[in-house]
Amino acid sequence: MNRSPNSISTIFFDIGGVLLKINLLPLMTELTRLTGQSIPDLKRDRDYALYCRLERGEISIREYHDRAFRTPSGELLMTFDRFIEFWRGILKENTGVHKLLPVLRRQARVWLLSNTNDGHLPHLEKRNGFFQAVDGLIASHLVGLRKPEPAIYRLAMQKAGARPEESLFIDDVKENVEAAQKLGIRSHQFVDQAGLEIFLKENGLLLN
Repeated sequence: MNRSPNSISTIFFDIGGVLLKINLLPLMTELTRLTGQSIPDLKRDRDYALYCRLERGEISIREYHDRAFRTPSGELLMTFDRFIEFWRGILKENTGVHKLLPVLRRQARVWLLSNTNDGHLPHLEKRNGFFQAVDGLIASHLVGLRKPEPAIYRLAMQKAGARPEESLFIDDVKENVEAAQKLGIRSHQFVDQAGLEIFLKENGLLLN
C-alpha cells in the first residue's frame, strides 16, 4: 500500500446511499396499498426510535417487523417472508462507486462504516463483491452504536488503527458527515460519483 501524498491512511465508506442505491418506493407503495395511507403520512408515522433500536442491534429484524408492521387493531400488514422480500429490495443496485475501492486500497486502508441491520447485512455480503475489496467493516447493529453518535466514529478509528486527521469519511446523510467533521475527520456528503472523485483528488488520492 502506497500512502497518498496528503498522508490519508484510511477511508471510510457508507454502504446504503454511497455504494448501493436506496430505493424505498416499492416498500412504501405496498404499504400505501395495504393501509390506505399516503407515502408522506407513512413516513411521518414511522417509529424512528424503534428503527434506531434495529440499527443498534437491540432488536432483530423479525422483532422490528412484528412491532412496526401492524394495523392499529394489531393485525400484521404482511407476512415476514413478504416483508423481507421488500426489505432486501431497498438496497439493490450498485452506484458504481465500488469500482473505486480496489484503486483506493492501493493507497490507503478502506473500511465500511454503515448503519445497517440483520435483515440487510448477511444478504448484502452474499450479493456484493465489494465486501471482499475492503479491509474491514463497522456495522451499527454489530457494535451497538449508530451514526451520527460520536462513539461509533471513535470505535471505527480504534478498529482501523486510524487517526482522524489522516482519515476520510464518505456518507450520503448530512448529519452523519457533520458528526464526523466535528471529530476532525475530513468528510464528504455523497451526492454523485463526480463530486466524490473531486473530493478524493483534493485529498491527494489517485483514481487511475
